Amino acid sequence: MGTQVDLMKDYAENTFGRIDRTLNGMEDKDMKWKPTDVSNNIDWQLNHMCRIACVSLPRILTGNQEYTPEGWSETYREDSHSLEDYKNDLASAKAVLISAMDGVTDVMLEEEIPLWRGRMVKRKSALFSYFGELVHHNGQIAYLKGTMKRLSEKDS
Repeated sequence: MGTQVDLMKDYAENTFGRIDRTLNGMEDKDMKWKPTDVSNNIDWQLNHMCRIACVSLPRILTGNQEYTPEGWSETYREDSHSLEDYKNDLASAKAVLISAMDGVTDVMLEEEIPLWRGRMVKRKSALFSYFGELVHHNGQIAYLKGTMKRLSEKDS
């Protein structure tokens, strides 16, 4: 029987696999489209997802609230990124997270850690919540991608 850590690794693998499949066939030109003036576009979604995957999740996993990946830009949120940049950042984050999970035990998943603003939560709950954020935003990208496709078919 697998451990909770094994389940968490499977969830991470599944999450990143879903993201890869959603981004398949997309181009840089697709990233700026949004259905309304007040909607978030795919670029915003991917930027947010990369910050979660590259910074927030490793901080939760390791307990090091100061962690940032080597070479990480302090202005990542404001910087311009290509679709390929985002894909590479997500692939790097996946590798870091899966590797870091090798050092995690089921006991560690039950430990209370500070999340933000000093709020204490079980590491496991924080990981599920933040991986859930990736799934949620991936769903928003899938919606935008599907809407763009249907609109372009309608116009042709």
